[in-house]
Amino acid sequence: MNIQLGIYELFSTIIPGCVYLVSIAQVLIMLGVLKLEKLDMAVIADMSFILAIFFLLAAYLLGIILSPFGLFWYKRFRIKNQSVASLKEFKLRHQGRWNIDFEDGDWHVLLAFIRSKNLDLARENERHLAGSIMLRNISFGFLLLAIINFVQSGLVWSLYFLIAGVVLLILSWITISESRKFRRWYYDSVLSSVLAYRVDLEKSIKPFEPPTKARKVKNG
Repeated sequence: MNIQLGIYELFSTIIPGCVYLVSIAQVLIMLGVLKLEKLDMAVIADMSFILAIFFLLAAYLLGIILSPFGLFWYKRFRIKNQSVASLKEFKLRHQGRWNIDFEDGDWHVLLAFIRSKNLDLARENERHLAGSIMLRNISFGFLLLAIINFVQSGLVWSLYFLIAGVVLLILSWITISESRKFRRWYYDSVLSSVLAYRVDLEKSIKPFEPPTKARKVKNG
């Protein structure tokens, strides 16, 4: 596996996991199980490295475990048959110039073709997919935080928690919208990469010959 892509996928799991950890911590505080005033900050400072490793590991595991819930949340807002729509749009964009005869069921063949030609390009395309997954899981985490803040607002009648819940809900919508955009970019980048290998630059790009020079040649 490419190291850069591996790190990217790692953080795409850890970052949503951190949001989930904050959600759990807020629930524990709301229930009175976790009390910040009783925490010994000196002990925490001494064990900062160990706690950081534990926090990242817990975030990673939560990111993996709760990813299916993020997918369920994403499906509520995704464009139905996004791959079909992207392929149809791509064919319309290039109709009359290129005869594109592959169908929606051929994505795995297209991906295998790109990998066989240029593995780095294939990994670059897959970054869009990893970004889409990360954003949809972050969106679900923001949704959880919004619900928690709304509940806490009702329990203590606090305008602060109500505003925080609204802001988090807006952030959840923004990130799920960005997730959809990254998914669309993924499909388009795969199709564009395949088409790029069919373009003959020698025929499509030719040196421009000024008309005056052309006339001189004919007169000579």
